[in-house]
Amino acid sequence: MLSSSFQICILAQSTQYSFMRQIALIFILIVTLQSCSSEFDKNAEVQAIAQVLYSQQDAWNEGDLDRFMDGYWNSDSLEFVSG
Repeated sequence: MLSSSFQICILAQSTQYSFMRQIALIFILIVTLQSCSSEFDKNAEVQAIAQVLYSQQDAWNEGDLDRFMDGYWNSDSLEFVSG
C-alpha cells in the first residue's frame, strides 16, 4: 500500500502534467488561429491593392489622368515624372 504523502505527490504531478498539457494545447490553438487570421488579412490587402491597380489601368486606358492619380498619395510634395 502506498503512503498518503506518496499518493498526494503522484496526484499533484498528474494534475500538473494535465494542466501543462492544456496550456500547451491552448497555445497551439491560439498560434494556429492567429496565422489563419494573418492569411485572411494578407488576402484582403492583396485584393485591395489589385483593385487600385485595375482602377488605374482602366483610367489610363480611358485617358483620365486625374482618376489614374487617385491611386497615389494626395500631396503637393508628390511629383509624377514621365519620359
